[in-house]
Amino acid sequence: MKKFKGANCNIQWIDTKEIGTGYYIKFSEDIGEEDLDTFYYCKGEKDLKSLMVKGVEDFVVLKYKLVEETT
Repeated sequence: MKKFKGANCNIQWIDTKEIGTGYYIKFSEDIGEEDLDTFYYCKGEKDLKSLMVKGVEDFVVLKYKLVEETT
């Protein structure tokens, strides 16, 4: 079974409507973990999908591609 560590996302900022690409959202329970390459933290794909709904955050995820964990 594949395990995913996060997702590369395209987002749209709610206030400016600006679209950005290449945002990395990390799947982690440890939100306090600082990582300069990480835009946002969530618990998993289910939480990521909730960010596709306008109004949850100040951005909305338009699409994403899951990133597999490497061993």
